Order: sequence, then C-alpha cells, then structure tokens
Amino acid sequence: MNGNDTLRNRDTELIHFHICIHCGHPRRREEINIAEIRSGIFSCPDCGQDGPLNIEIRDLSAA
Repeated sequence: MNGNDTLRNRDTELIHFHICIHCGHPRRREEINIAEIRSGIFSCPDCGQDGPLNIEIRDLSAA
C-alpha cells in the first residue's frame, strides 16, 4: 500500500485554508473578501493582524 492508497481509504475531506501567520487562525476561501484577494493582504478576524496569503491543506474535520 502506498501513500495514495492510505489517503483514499481514510474518510477525509482535504481542503485549502488561509492560515494567519500571526495566530494560526484558519479561514476558508468563502470567508475571504474580494478586496483582500486583489490586494494580497489578508486581515485576520481573530487577532486583527494583516499578512500575506499563507495556504495550507488540512482535513476539514481538523480545522
């Protein structure tokens, strides 16, 4: 069994999140507004800090 087989056998949903570089707060794509996307600067609703896009792939149930 290789790594791909292991992922297929698990009951997971992997999706991408923007993760705040300051506090680690995850945000789904649907939570990010168009102004943030255009500027490339993302404001964290949790800590209030701004930062660059920081994408991580996470299991939806773990986020």
